Amino acid sequence: MKLKNRIIALCACVFTLTCFAVPAHGIGKPDVKYSECALVYCIESNQRLYESNTDRVIYPAGLVKLMTALVASEYALGLDEGYGRICTVSPTAYYSTAGNDINLQIGEQMSMYNLLVGVLLAGANDCANVLAEEVAGSIDEFVLMMNEKAESLGMTNTHYTNPTGLHDDEMVTTVDDLLILALYASADQYISEIAAKKTETIPATNRDNARYLGTRNYLVSDNAVSGYYYRYATGLACGSTVQGGYCVIGTASHNGLNFIAISTGAQNVKVIDREQVLEVDENGDLVYDDEGNPVILVEEISHTDFRGLTDAKNMLYWADSSFRYIKAVDRSTPICEIKVRLAKNTDRAVLLPEFPIELFVPTDVDRVNDIVLDWTLDSDVLYAPVKAGERVGTVRVTYMGDFIGEVPLIVNTTIEQSTMLVILDAAWQICKTPFARVALISIAVAVIAYIIINAVERQKKKNAAKRRRLHSTDTKYLQ
Repeated sequence: MKLKNRIIALCACVFTLTCFAVPAHGIGKPDVKYSECALVYCIESNQRLYESNTDRVIYPAGLVKLMTALVASEYALGLDEGYGRICTVSPTAYYSTAGNDINLQIGEQMSMYNLLVGVLLAGANDCANVLAEEVAGSIDEFVLMMNEKAESLGMTNTHYTNPTGLHDDEMVTTVDDLLILALYASADQYISEIAAKKTETIPATNRDNARYLGTRNYLVSDNAVSGYYYRYATGLACGSTVQGGYCVIGTASHNGLNFIAISTGAQNVKVIDREQVLEVDENGDLVYDDEGNPVILVEEISHTDFRGLTDAKNMLYWADSSFRYIKAVDRSTPICEIKVRLAKNTDRAVLLPEFPIELFVPTDVDRVNDIVLDWTLDSDVLYAPVKAGERVGTVRVTYMGDFIGEVPLIVNTTIEQSTMLVILDAAWQICKTPFARVALISIAVAVIAYIIINAVERQKKKNAAKRRRLHSTDTKYLQ
């Protein structure tokens, strides 16, 4: 997949999920002690979970090489030979290199892929210079491309003066801009794959033997330095200068979530540890004092405390352990019921959300009190037949008073119509018309009149019969 397509896909994902990103209410802050500027961000929710001084202008140090790698990677994608393009180390690139390197030699030939490995894994400035000349013809022209790329990405407070990150007062950025760069760089398949490696071997070249490189990002590996390794870390870049301090962009992936932590301005500190050891002689035997006790020596061992990595690790751990996605509603969540008329075997229908709403929330969320569902129905009653999936209203979701989103409410199952109820209802509807009312009243009057007349006639007949019986009795007595 082309880089442009990957970036479009990433941005589309972020845009879609923005509708359901929610503010982080009531969650504590990560343990960030040493960084002047810091940020931790979740890609899926498009949410800054913690930030400090993200708009402050800073020196980017070795993070510059992430832009170098991005520009070179995009160039390689357009080549027929791709990342396999062979580059030759020129005298200009060789003599322009200062600082960290992998000891490239003039005339040495190496593929663009392996040069990217040198840049991203080992932070090699000589690899950065060779790539710059290969892509743009000169280092100065490549720097122009870097600045054009930064402008196109919307990095409005960033300016580059070299591809290596060596300090220059004119080369500046912000954490806000570094987040933009990190998002685009992490969407590049080759950059993200290389940055996640612990080690890599560059094959022998025409001027040197194979090179075994280990990452300088100790979030990813503890092979060289321990204490900073984070098992879910996936990259991305780090570096330091005296003026810019230690700067790191750390990425991590866990449980379907991807986080970016940026730490800048932390100062590395040399720490001296004292360790007691037993003295031994040249033969390896223990040395004893005059009283027969083993002689104990105190050795001093120094190491560098990379405090920026400490802050980045703490932010990644905090983000992963403090937030999660939950389903506020899904297709199995009954929201309410609605009356159904003329239906066979039922008089009510259950309504469900048409699709789920997921919320990115603190892990201590109170689902009962923090998440509120309100629904609106298009009508108070449905008439059978009703098809499963028919939209009949909406349900709104709010979290801690903030509107999150709404989805249509649908009928959960198909409801058949009752023929008998339809006939009765039709009759009833006819009965409610003015003509039907007049007719019914007339019929009722006629029936009542018929009953009355009938009753009167029966009574007359009874009276006549009674008179005849009385007359017959009177005649008998007279005889």
